[in-house]
Amino acid sequence: MEPVSAETLICSSCDAELAPNARRCDRCGTAVASDATADTDRGKRKKRRRLIDNPWAILVFMFGAAMVTGLPFLWMSRGFSTLGKIVWTVIVTLYTILFFWLFWLVVLWCWDRLAPVFRMLF
Repeated sequence: MEPVSAETLICSSCDAELAPNARRCDRCGTAVASDATADTDRGKRKKRRRLIDNPWAILVFMFGAAMVTGLPFLWMSRGFSTLGKIVWTVIVTLYTILFFWLFWLVVLWCWDRLAPVFRMLF
């Protein structure tokens, strides 16, 4: 693979190398942006990629907010080995199951206290 020069354009959608005067990407068909927009998009993608590749950011995201819905970000991340991804997938899945089980116990506890009120009203 040849090194990419400063003049080489890269598609913002699929990262394919573009011809110098291309208006659309040959691979995905995305319109080629102007140089200023392309540089800005490339900078944003690099920043986002660094965040996704940061193992601590992914773990905080999954355990703090996303739980199982954060797993796609774990698998996109290059900051974990395949074995690490498998281990964290199992841990996060079990954590999510535990969270929802505890939530269900709280609902049952509340229902036991509120059921007599509902019986009186209806």
